[in-house]
Amino acid sequence: MFTVATGFFDIGREEWRHYTRKLEVYLTYFKNVLSLNVNMVVFTEPKFVELVEEIRNGISSRTIIVPLEISELYMYQHLEKIQEIQNDPEFSVGHPNPLCPEVSKPLYNVVVCNKMDLLFKATELDTKSKYFVWLDGGYTHGNVDMSSLDWKPRSLFEHRDTLSMICLESIEVVGDDPREFFLKYIDVINGGFVGGYRDVVKKVRDLYYDLVVELFEVGLKDDDQFYHTILAKRNPELFNLIRGGWYSAMDFS
Repeated sequence: MFTVATGFFDIGREEWRHYTRKLEVYLTYFKNVLSLNVNMVVFTEPKFVELVEEIRNGISSRTIIVPLEISELYMYQHLEKIQEIQNDPEFSVGHPNPLCPEVSKPLYNVVVCNKMDLLFKATELDTKSKYFVWLDGGYTHGNVDMSSLDWKPRSLFEHRDTLSMICLESIEVVGDDPREFFLKYIDVINGGFVGGYRDVVKKVRDLYYDLVVELFEVGLKDDDQFYHTILAKRNPELFNLIRGGWYSAMDFS
């Protein structure tokens, strides 16, 4: 038995000057993920709880809804530090795209870097499942009709001691210097999907947030994919990296 954890939080993206996305568009993506007939733990702001209840009503799989304000997220405690790093004139020097959200939007960092904590919370809330998957609230951007899928990633269940993630590029392209990797601005691990058993989720979750704080101390902050890639490089024994594309999670069976 497995459970999908997902979430949606409104960080005001439709008001951005760059990388704008209308709320209605993202909610369409979120509704699609919610239509997946699997056990699900959904983390979202109270204002979206009714929408989640509406979509999940009638779906036979178990659903746990967790209302959370953005200010209650684990990463929110670091918001001031993230802002301080971003405001340092040296922070983005040499970066190919200083306007991208992971470099320029502190609240974006708070939300996307909170996934490992929410996945861990799902393992505590759902005591019936053994395997847990994180799927981004906008996973596939609506390009796959989730309501029509009979999705059971059984091929991953044999990996008991590793966290499964999709690798877009070989991990070998990553060196040992986090700053150098930051300036490369390449996607190696896809953060939209994470899968693993309860124990390994807890282990990687703790290492993940230790790394976040470690890199804060040297003036670096980035998105969840950045941290996972560095962790996988440092701790290959904890990761089952599967070469694929952005939406390859839906191919697991």
